[in-house]
Amino acid sequence: MLKKNKYKFIPFFLILFTFFYNEYLIYWQTLVFCRWQDTTKNNLNLMLIADTHLLGSRNGHWFDKLRREWQQHRAFQTARFLLQPDYIVIMGDLTDEGKWCSDK
Repeated sequence: MLKKNKYKFIPFFLILFTFFYNEYLIYWQTLVFCRWQDTTKNNLNLMLIADTHLLGSRNGHWFDKLRREWQQHRAFQTARFLLQPDYIVIMGDLTDEGKWCSDK
């Protein structure tokens, strides 16, 4: 009887670890190996972000929008923390709904 109760929380912790790994640790695991080429000189470190394709309010499902923006947020924050660039440049088309959006 005691052995059955001993392992009853293993599925819960396995699900919790899987969620934590897929939402946070995967970005660290990928970006921890990225480095600037030579930091001994006075180099300018520039992070370039292009074609993010954020979903607007017209097309796309709300859950897809939430998920995509969360993943981009986590990847950006992890890269900014680990690489510490001097400048960040965002270029390209930011949204998928540029022809329906106003200038505002």
